Amino acid sequence: MPTEAVPTEAVADHGLRLLRSHDAVFDPDPVDRPLTDDVTAAAALLDQFTDL
Repeated sequence: MPTEAVPTEAVADHGLRLLRSHDAVFDPDPVDRPLTDDVTAAAALLDQFTDL
């Protein structure tokens, strides 16, 4: 049964949204982080899913 590939950009965008929503909920005093930190975190999140 073939599965449809999910574009990497879509997964990364979803990961960034999750990270930002997590920050909004769990960090009452959010610090502006450079975008590179978000990208690094999203890449780490992607690695978790690709290793499954």
